[in-house]
Amino acid sequence: MSELPPSPSFCEAYCAHHGCSPAGFEQATFRRSLPVLKWPLAGLVALWRPGFFKEDHEAIRRLGATRGREHFRAELNDLHYITQRDGGWLRRKLGLHISLTRLERLHAGLFNRS
Repeated sequence: MSELPPSPSFCEAYCAHHGCSPAGFEQATFRRSLPVLKWPLAGLVALWRPGFFKEDHEAIRRLGATRGREHFRAELNDLHYITQRDGGWLRRKLGLHISLTRLERLHAGLFNRS
């Protein structure tokens, strides 16, 4: 009996759908998952504190490697916990972090098509 090929990772599916390279996945996903109204403030914070979005980018890399909804959800739950635990005022009160809802929608748009 032949085995089914593994399902594509989130990164592979995203890049195939959006026509980006795997090297561009992280930044493209960051832009799409950060609420548009937060972009100006995010730009200023990134200049002021260059490593501020490090955890967001690390989370996107981990999410990119996931295969399957359960693994993706587990990574999102970890990101939520980290944001709440270590987020600080800018992340928690101003919401200056990637949106878990936007990430879920990106994933669903790629894998839940008919």
